[in-house]
Amino acid sequence: MVLRGKIIGRIGIEKRPKEAETRKVFGHFEVDTIIEKDHKGAIITLNERVSGMLLMKKIESKDAELVKDILVEILEEIKPYLKSITGDNGKEF
Repeated sequence: MVLRGKIIGRIGIEKRPKEAETRKVFGHFEVDTIIEKDHKGAIITLNERVSGMLLMKKIESKDAELVKDILVEILEEIKPYLKSITGDNGKEF
């Protein structure tokens, strides 16, 4: 059963690694999207919690499949440093 507006199998932020909360270890990222005016496009953002390093990429839409593909592309660059990613449970993630 699909409920409109509900994410089935969503995982709460309390499941984020405790190490990410301390902001002492590099490699824990937060992911989000910035939606363009009129919802015609978006920007994917990845923000590292210790350094504040920000990676961004413009995308045509926030379609989940497109977001996944672009996110994988971005993550390839930081793969050796990646420890966790926390999203906001938006439907695009």
